[in-house]
Amino acid sequence: MTARHSPESCPQHNAEARKVYNQFYAKLNDLMQKNGVKMVGGWVSMPEHLVVFVFDVQDSAGMIGFMREPDMVAWQSFHVVENRPVRMFDEAMALLKQPS
Repeated sequence: MTARHSPESCPQHNAEARKVYNQFYAKLNDLMQKNGVKMVGGWVSMPEHLVVFVFDVQDSAGMIGFMREPDMVAWQSFHVVENRPVRMFDEAMALLKQPS
């Protein structure tokens, strides 16, 4: 997942965004556990106002549930969010060996 916010909505300078970020972060582990989502890693490029998360989920229903949690929706309201479902490269290559 990538999430980009504008300089105007940056939580470093925007008090409302900072409040939402802090509420979201305080509940993040519980929200992930509730929806069967595991975080592989999370990174922030502060100069680019970009957040990158890599999540591991068993199915799309878990990610959809996670994205629809009220605290996650509030956090998303400050961002343009893109989700890219991916699989391990070896898994993709194994699929290519199967008949079509």
